[in-house]
Amino acid sequence: MNGPAREWQERSPLRVARGGHDVATTRGRIYVVGGFGTTELLNAVESRRTQGDGEWHSVAPMRIRRAIDQTRLLSREL
Repeated sequence: MNGPAREWQERSPLRVARGGHDVATTRGRIYVVGGFGTTELLNAVESRRTQGDGEWHSVAPMRIRRAIDQTRLLSREL
């Protein structure tokens, strides 16, 4: 959502299509974690800055494939 204007803006799509994923924000970044891909559970994690270019970047995958509300923050770390 765009701050003062309070309007949603379209951004670049995720690198991996998914549903049932979890989302967390910390340290100025938004993370999209796991979810259901087209054929299987995902262990993929993507991240982008909450401000700036809006491009998604792959980060280290999870060891276990997960979906639906499995992400937690501890001391501002995923």
